[in-house]
Amino acid sequence: MQISSDDVKRLAELSRLAFNEEEIAQMQENLVDMIQYADRVNATACDMQAKEHILPLHNVFREDVVQESLSNDEALKNAPESEEMYFKVPQVMEDE
Repeated sequence: MQISSDDVKRLAELSRLAFNEEEIAQMQENLVDMIQYADRVNATACDMQAKEHILPLHNVFREDVVQESLSNDEALKNAPESEEMYFKVPQVMEDE
Protein backbone atom coordinates (compact mmCIF):
# COMPACT_ATOMS: atom_id res chain seq x y z
CA MET A 1 0.00 0.00 0.00
CA GLN A 2 1.31 3.40 -0.90
CA ILE A 3 0.91 6.48 1.28
CA SER A 4 1.12 9.80 -0.53
CA SER A 5 2.48 13.00 0.94
CA ASP A 6 -1.09 14.35 0.72
CA ASP A 7 -2.20 11.48 2.97
CA VAL A 8 0.49 12.40 5.49
CA LYS A 9 -0.48 16.07 5.34
CA ARG A 10 -4.14 15.15 5.94
CA LEU A 11 -3.22 12.92 8.89
CA ALA A 12 -1.03 15.69 10.30
CA GLU A 13 -3.88 18.16 9.95
CA LEU A 14 -6.31 15.82 11.71
CA SER A 15 -3.74 15.23 14.46
CA ARG A 16 -3.01 18.94 14.80
CA LEU A 17 0.66 18.35 13.94
CA ALA A 18 2.93 20.49 11.80
CA PHE A 19 5.60 18.88 9.61
CA ASN A 20 8.07 20.39 7.19
CA GLU A 21 8.67 18.66 3.82
CA GLU A 22 11.56 16.56 5.15
CA GLU A 23 9.47 15.34 8.09
CA ILE A 24 6.56 14.55 5.77
CA ALA A 25 8.83 12.34 3.65
CA GLN A 26 10.15 10.58 6.77
CA MET A 27 6.64 10.11 8.16
CA GLN A 28 5.52 8.73 4.79
CA GLU A 29 8.28 6.08 4.94
CA ASN A 30 7.43 5.25 8.56
CA LEU A 31 3.73 4.82 7.82
CA VAL A 32 4.45 2.53 4.85
CA ASP A 33 6.78 0.45 7.04
CA MET A 34 4.14 0.18 9.78
CA ILE A 35 1.43 -0.91 7.36
CA GLN A 36 3.74 -3.50 5.75
CA TYR A 37 4.63 -4.84 9.20
CA ALA A 38 0.96 -5.09 10.17
CA ASP A 39 0.26 -6.95 6.91
CA ARG A 40 3.08 -9.41 7.69
CA VAL A 41 1.69 -10.01 11.19
CA ASN A 42 -1.82 -10.54 9.82
CA ALA A 43 -0.50 -13.00 7.21
CA THR A 44 1.30 -15.12 9.82
CA ALA A 45 -0.35 -18.49 10.32
CA CYS A 46 -1.36 -19.06 13.91
CA ASP A 47 -3.27 -22.08 15.14
CA MET A 48 -3.65 -20.90 18.73
CA GLN A 49 -7.10 -20.05 19.99
CA ALA A 50 -7.59 -16.63 21.51
CA LYS A 51 -8.18 -16.66 25.23
CA GLU A 52 -9.69 -14.06 27.47
CA HIS A 53 -7.14 -14.71 30.17
CA ILE A 54 -4.09 -16.96 30.41
CA LEU A 55 -5.01 -18.18 33.91
CA PRO A 56 -8.09 -20.26 34.66
CA LEU A 57 -9.67 -17.64 36.95
CA HIS A 58 -13.41 -17.32 37.15
CA ASN A 59 -15.18 -14.55 39.09
CA VAL A 60 -12.61 -13.81 41.78
CA PHE A 61 -14.70 -10.99 43.22
CA ARG A 62 -15.93 -11.06 46.79
CA GLU A 63 -19.59 -11.38 47.57
CA ASP A 64 -21.50 -8.10 47.63
CA VAL A 65 -22.81 -8.01 51.19
CA VAL A 66 -24.74 -5.12 52.70
CA GLN A 67 -23.08 -3.92 55.89
CA GLU A 68 -22.92 -0.86 58.10
CA SER A 69 -20.86 2.00 56.76
CA LEU A 70 -19.15 4.90 58.50
CA SER A 71 -21.28 7.59 60.04
CA ASN A 72 -20.75 11.16 58.82
CA ASP A 73 -18.92 12.02 62.05
CA GLU A 74 -16.57 9.04 61.72
CA ALA A 75 -15.85 9.78 58.05
CA LEU A 76 -15.08 13.45 58.74
CA LYS A 77 -13.10 13.07 61.98
CA ASN A 78 -9.70 12.86 60.19
CA ALA A 79 -10.50 15.37 57.46
CA PRO A 80 -8.24 18.44 57.46
CA GLU A 81 -11.30 20.64 56.94
CA SER A 82 -15.02 20.02 56.87
CA GLU A 83 -18.10 22.17 56.61
CA GLU A 84 -21.42 20.98 57.99
CA MET A 85 -21.41 17.32 56.91
CA TYR A 86 -19.10 17.60 53.87
CA PHE A 87 -15.37 17.43 53.18
CA LYS A 88 -14.02 20.90 52.42
CA VAL A 89 -11.45 20.99 49.62
CA PRO A 90 -9.64 23.79 47.80
CA GLN A 91 -11.57 25.33 44.93
CA VAL A 92 -10.32 24.05 41.57
CA MET A 93 -12.68 25.82 39.17
CA GLU A 94 -13.11 29.52 38.83
CA ASP A 95 -16.42 31.21 39.57
CA GLU A 96 -18.23 32.43 36.49
